[in-house]
Amino acid sequence: MKKLSPLLFLLFSVVAFSQPITVNSNTYTVPQLVQDVLINSQCAQISNVTWRTGNTNGQGSENGIGYFQNTNPNFPIQSGVILSTGRATSAPGPNNGILSQGSTSWTGDADLKQAMVNAGVVSNAYVYNNASYIQFNFTPLTDSFSFNFLFASEEYGTYQCTTDYTDAFAFILTNLTTGQSTNLAVVPGTSIPISVFTVSDQANNNSCVSQNPAYFGMYYPQNGTPAAPINFNGRTVVMNASATVTPNTPYRIKMVIGDGGGQPPNTSDTAYDSAVFLQAGSFNVGQASLGGNLTIDNLGALCPGEIRTLSTGLDPAFYTFQWTNGGNPIPGATGPSYGVSAPGTYGVIITNVSGACVQQPDPITVEVFPPIAAGTPVDLFKCGDGTTPVSFNLDDNRAAILAGLDPGTIITYHTSLADAEQGANYVQDPTNFLTPITRTIYVNVSTGENACYVIRQFNVNVISCTADPVRPDDQTVCDVDSDGVETFDLTQFYTTILGGQNASDYNITFHLNQADANNNANPITPANAFVTGNQTVYIRMERAADPTVFGTTSFNLILKALPQATISGPDGTCNGSTAVIVFQGTPNATVNYTVDSNPASITLDASGNGTVITPPVTANTVYSLVSVVSNDTAPQCTRNLTGSVNITVYNAPTATIGTDTTICSGDTAVLTFNGTPSAVVTYNNGNVDQTITLDGTGAANVTVGPLTATTTYSLVRVISSGTPACLATLTGSVTITVNPLPTATISAPALICSGDTAVVTFTGPANGTVT
Repeated sequence: MKKLSPLLFLLFSVVAFSQPITVNSNTYTVPQLVQDVLINSQCAQISNVTWRTGNTNGQGSENGIGYFQNTNPNFPIQSGVILSTGRATSAPGPNNGILSQGSTSWTGDADLKQAMVNAGVVSNAYVYNNASYIQFNFTPLTDSFSFNFLFASEEYGTYQCTTDYTDAFAFILTNLTTGQSTNLAVVPGTSIPISVFTVSDQANNNSCVSQNPAYFGMYYPQNGTPAAPINFNGRTVVMNASATVTPNTPYRIKMVIGDGGGQPPNTSDTAYDSAVFLQAGSFNVGQASLGGNLTIDNLGALCPGEIRTLSTGLDPAFYTFQWTNGGNPIPGATGPSYGVSAPGTYGVIITNVSGACVQQPDPITVEVFPPIAAGTPVDLFKCGDGTTPVSFNLDDNRAAILAGLDPGTIITYHTSLADAEQGANYVQDPTNFLTPITRTIYVNVSTGENACYVIRQFNVNVISCTADPVRPDDQTVCDVDSDGVETFDLTQFYTTILGGQNASDYNITFHLNQADANNNANPITPANAFVTGNQTVYIRMERAADPTVFGTTSFNLILKALPQATISGPDGTCNGSTAVIVFQGTPNATVNYTVDSNPASITLDASGNGTVITPPVTANTVYSLVSVVSNDTAPQCTRNLTGSVNITVYNAPTATIGTDTTICSGDTAVLTFNGTPSAVVTYNNGNVDQTITLDGTGAANVTVGPLTATTTYSLVRVISSGTPACLATLTGSVTITVNPLPTATISAPALICSGDTAVVTFTGPANGTVT
């Protein structure tokens, strides 16, 4: 960033502001003024250049067309073409009289008059004299046409409030295909032609109010100081005449100015000349210019860190671009503008999208001014009450800022960064800067040789000269060793206690009670390694120059106990079952643990409890404590922990029942069970569940019956003994088939004779034996 300091402006004003412009009518022909000065582009399609002024067409008067140059910053155009209603070479300053140089033989211009009639400025009977114009045809390569100009006149001041003899000028743009003409020399945003009546400042003639004063540039009093750069009473600002045009369509531009002659019968006025200044190279008909070199010698170089935009001013819809440095293409630099920040020789190759024309504006040399290695100022301190202004000598920092720099380096002090960057509103008397409160001072440091500067800043601090210590916040630390004490560095609170005041102005001590602080007795030593538990510390801050001026305050050192946590859970679980892990400890603390070395954490609730339900466990698993972190007020304290829960997985018990058997009705049978030792087996006879406990070998027998019907005994479940009691659902059964008892009958004759035989008959199951 850059800004000229006020002194630098004064230095420039001695020479630069007193230089008049120069005008020459012989350096260029009029076609050269058009092609080489106004446009200066080989790609511009220019033809049919015509002109007229006082010494052409046998009018026998002055030459109102010329080439001008300028080095005076009080005139905003460096070079270009002048069209005047008088002698062009009389335009250079100083303004030491009234220019009225055109003769009555020098006539007006019909196109100018028609433009003013169309605008309602004059009637058809009005007469203009002393007209100068340049006219040429061109074919635009883009959809825009524009150029820069300013208007100057001797009529500013005395005659700016009347239209009777107002000089006029017009820029008449004609589309040669449609025949439509437009006057571009109008007040921006309006259709009002520019003149001393339509652009003026009432400060130069209070007979009428200002008209469009934003576009009035400067008034040059006759024989004023500094000397005027032009020999006219006033001028406008630089304005831009522009129009949207149709590319590749022929146009004609006529730039004409004339002296207001008046209404009949008084039409011979040729006094109080006017001129229009056309800026060189500003005619945009598709050509580009990068401007002049940015070098140290011409004071145009970049300041360190500055980015300056070089612009072609062309529409990328109609052109392609390739920027170069030292003749080499810059990668990615293909836009209509390019920001430079480093020294080099920058150019651009411009190609019309149709390929019909390639432009290469003259490359420019870019240099960078050396950096200003200004030193760093220090803050200044003065005693005050916050109401009465206190005097500071800002130059107390001058030596520090200028360390290593040329003694002629310019320093200005400002109360805002914006003012410092602009070089505005600097402190008039830096040796006596008055302020009742602390302020930040911004320093603009410049060499005076160019427009570059750097900014430095420092504070002027208005402090209370009493000893008013600022209370530090209570300090809470973790009791790391859980021994009830920790080591504190009390000196870390010096900055807070001082509250921005100069440490060398005060002595600070720490004490265990208020009485010692009041009496400066028994200070805590060493203050940077104070071993204590919970303790209130009393601070004494006294003025070094006067220990009787002191203030006290106190704050607390607080030890925070480390959080606690335990873990509990079952020693074992049945295979495929879940387990509940219970954590207990400091409420709201976070417990970090591992599951078989995999990290996990849980936050305890407000009662200090937390549970984790494991997924189904199929292998032995270890839950181990790692640490616990408090989550209440800062600081967060951490305790490393030990302890674990080892979950052993127990397989489900097994059991079998014996084989099927057959018995006779009324007999008993023995059921045989085998399985996990000491397990309890539940079985069912079809109606009721019954249990039996296996012995230490995993066997058991039970006698059932006497049975009178076939019965099936089915296994239901088995439960292991001990903890955990694992259960398995069982299948399997035995059937005891019960056969009915056999029956037999006997029969024989009831009576027989002695010595006879008898048949006794037995009946029963086949093959049965009857006893």
